[in-house]
Amino acid sequence: MTTLRADLHNGGVIVAVPIDFMVLGPLEVRAGGLRVELGGERQRRLLAGLLLRHGQFVSAADLIAIAWSGDPPATARNQIHSGIWQLRRTLDRYGAAHLLDGERANYRLRVDASQLDLARFKDAVSEGRRLVALDDKRKAAVVLRQAVSMWRGPALADLSGIVLEREAAVLEEMRIAVLEECLECELSLGGGAAVVAELTDLVARHPLRERLAAMLMTGLYQSGRQAEAIEAYQRVAATLADELGVDPGDELRKRYEAILRQDRALDPPARPEGVALASGTGATPVRPAQLPMQGALFVGRSASLAELDAALATDPTDQPHPTVLSIVGHAGVGKTALAVRWAHRVRDRFPDGQLFVNLDGFGPDGTTALKPTDVLRDFLEALHVPPDRIPPGLNAQVGLYRSVLADRRVLVVLDNARDAAQVRPLLPGSPSCLVVVTSRNRLTGLVVNEGAQPVSLGMLTEVEAHELLTRRLGVARVVRDAGAVDQIIRRCAGLPLALAIVAARAATDAQLSIEVLAGRLGSGGDLDVLAGDDPRSDLRTVLSGSYRALSPEHARLFRLLGLHHGLEMAVSTCASLAGLPLDQTSRLLADLVAVHMVERRSTDRYALHDLLRAYARELVNVHETERDLRAARHRMLDHYLHTAHVADRLIYPHRRDSIDLAAPQPGVTTEILTDSDAAFAWYTSERRALVTAVDMAASNGFDSHAWQLGWTLTTFLNRCGWWHEWAAVEATGLVAAQRLKDRRAEARCHRGLANAHTRLGRYERARQHHGSALKLYVEIRDRTGQAQVHSNLSWLAERQGSYRDALAHAEQMLHLHRHAGPESGEASALNAVGWYHSLLGDHTRALDYCGRAVALMQRLGDLHGEAYVWDSLAHVHHQRGDHAQALSCGRRAVNLSAEVGETTLQASALARLGDTYEAAGDLAAAWKVWHQALDVYDGRDEVQAAAIREKLKISIYGS
Repeated sequence: MTTLRADLHNGGVIVAVPIDFMVLGPLEVRAGGLRVELGGERQRRLLAGLLLRHGQFVSAADLIAIAWSGDPPATARNQIHSGIWQLRRTLDRYGAAHLLDGERANYRLRVDASQLDLARFKDAVSEGRRLVALDDKRKAAVVLRQAVSMWRGPALADLSGIVLEREAAVLEEMRIAVLEECLECELSLGGGAAVVAELTDLVARHPLRERLAAMLMTGLYQSGRQAEAIEAYQRVAATLADELGVDPGDELRKRYEAILRQDRALDPPARPEGVALASGTGATPVRPAQLPMQGALFVGRSASLAELDAALATDPTDQPHPTVLSIVGHAGVGKTALAVRWAHRVRDRFPDGQLFVNLDGFGPDGTTALKPTDVLRDFLEALHVPPDRIPPGLNAQVGLYRSVLADRRVLVVLDNARDAAQVRPLLPGSPSCLVVVTSRNRLTGLVVNEGAQPVSLGMLTEVEAHELLTRRLGVARVVRDAGAVDQIIRRCAGLPLALAIVAARAATDAQLSIEVLAGRLGSGGDLDVLAGDDPRSDLRTVLSGSYRALSPEHARLFRLLGLHHGLEMAVSTCASLAGLPLDQTSRLLADLVAVHMVERRSTDRYALHDLLRAYARELVNVHETERDLRAARHRMLDHYLHTAHVADRLIYPHRRDSIDLAAPQPGVTTEILTDSDAAFAWYTSERRALVTAVDMAASNGFDSHAWQLGWTLTTFLNRCGWWHEWAAVEATGLVAAQRLKDRRAEARCHRGLANAHTRLGRYERARQHHGSALKLYVEIRDRTGQAQVHSNLSWLAERQGSYRDALAHAEQMLHLHRHAGPESGEASALNAVGWYHSLLGDHTRALDYCGRAVALMQRLGDLHGEAYVWDSLAHVHHQRGDHAQALSCGRRAVNLSAEVGETTLQASALARLGDTYEAAGDLAAAWKVWHQALDVYDGRDEVQAAAIREKLKISIYGS
């Protein structure tokens, strides 16, 4: 799911969006339908505590108990205030800050029932119980089933802590109780056969709940399985005796006795009798029952099952509507398993029978797809139409098939359909029948023309994948090899077929350990591990069915996407890989999404899950020549390099160490970026791909791309605090530059690597790389480069507290820039000299140098440099005791640094601004801006973040 992160502000006015809070499962907040990125564990615990008492005030003491399991720290109350402030700030981004208010260290979250799934659940339960009291059990069952379907998993499943775990246990008991009421309603309506599978699973997970056991016995008895009902009673009686030393209660024992004497009160209500069919031999009741056996490893899918249940329950007259449901998703994602599981659950709603066929639309050789005429003949024979009465032509067969099913209630499951054309002749004409279709294709034609309701099936969650492996391998083995199991789950990307194959390999081969299997899957996904003798359980063979159905141009694009190593790809990236126009690439990608060979992550971003990427990579190495592969990589790297170069110039237009690029290859499409906001957004979305592209360039012989890409990333990674990645790309670029024997490029990489090490506190390494850079710049007589090294050395000396050394380097920098230029370099040097004079206590000279610097920066229009000078001036005025001037300069530094995206400067300027507010006696304002600084520092610079937290310990809100 997409995560909504951007502040929804428009010209300073907060734009409110619909916001929804969810606790029935992992804690989640959605704004405008998109998931909101929350803070850390403690902030999430605070939010959960407020939601569980929605509309009521929660004391700081209670919140402390929720936030810490055990002895809270001495600063707990301060941290609670800080967490509440951060939570309000998060809500403010979506126009919802008003929902959180407080008084005297008590807080509440004022959400109405429509905004909280727990409140909606309770309302639905109340309505269901009201309907039960009115003896309208059919409607009550629908309402209660919908209530249970609101759960996405165990309540607050992603949060720990004594208080929250206790609350979650209470909610889980409530869920089970409501589910019991729902199942009782369904049993009273004669739904025994439909709920037996669900009850069997529930009794296995809750063996001591006698009410569930009694219902399972009833369901089995109503399904004609009296012996199994008796066995179920004996099992629960033995469990109660072994674990609790007690006998079954009166209700369970009486249910057992009623089953023994075949009490008619347990019989389901009378159903409509089957309508006879004219077949030439008299009236014959027809009840085909072709559903396959349910898979033993079916896990999860509660949301999808609920979506299917809701579709069946939409018509108050109990006629299924819509008449076609299409379950669509990737190959191997479990579409058939879901369709079969749900069909068994609802088969009692279709007393005239169930038809099933595997249409084999994506068979391994591409030629096995069943023809509608073959399917219709089989269906008609199953409906007791004599073979000699079945006409040869398709239209006549369709007519007879629909006539036979007219006014009947039959469930038709069409598995593995290739397209709408294969399905359409198999649709009954009667609205009382229901068709469930599964396909790797979206079947848009059925949705548009036949009103099919699509149910999109995604990958298993991590919890569901873990449950699948546990069922197959056993709890002990999964716990013993927990690390390897987690690795397998990640490598299989939540694909049920892949997980089932790995589990089967581990279960059937005692010599093959889980660790070995995890290692063989590797980071790229070794499809040999997922191979097997049965084509339908061999992942490579299953995927090949989808691949063979592609046209040559679709197949080529799919293969080339395997060359991309990032998580997501923009359309322009895909177009460059293939060397195709943007509009043509968009159409091809849309087609690949429709057949679930590619995932669409957002408006113009696409992805392959790990196993599909591994398959595409295999294909591209087989079907493309080395020349074609190199050309595709060259185009992709050109796309990234030229777009990143434009982006860098937009966010840092006065950058002095500019580089010249070779022209892009034919077929390269670059992103159109118009301003710094667009540049930052592009960098943010492509950061991982860009960092990976540097390594890919270096390992595939594109050394110029390697160091140049690193250069284009420097500003962005530095400003946003991605310093480890900055060091990594500069180190890779340095090796590439050395292979090229390009001394200027090598000097640039040494200097960039030195600056990254300085950010990371690795001062000795930084000094060594600066020395290497300075030596190279002297050799090639680059005085501007020398000045830049001295600038960086002054900063390094400052970080180490050597202010006189820092001033000496800054003065050398000023000298070099005055003789070699550019003016922006001179302005920066003036600011540096002024700054270090201030640190040494000479504030008069500091004001002189910084004043000249800000004037020159303004004349040059260098907003980035100007922000740094205002920060320097704020510091100087603060030291002189002129708080009004310090605050004025500090605010300008904060605003300008935010405008140009200089995150690190913004944080330090905020911290300094807070110090000035504190010195001026405005502690509330100081507290506010320190928190803003902490938000920026947190997760980027822990040393500075810790210093801010120390300041907040004496906050005026700490009492």
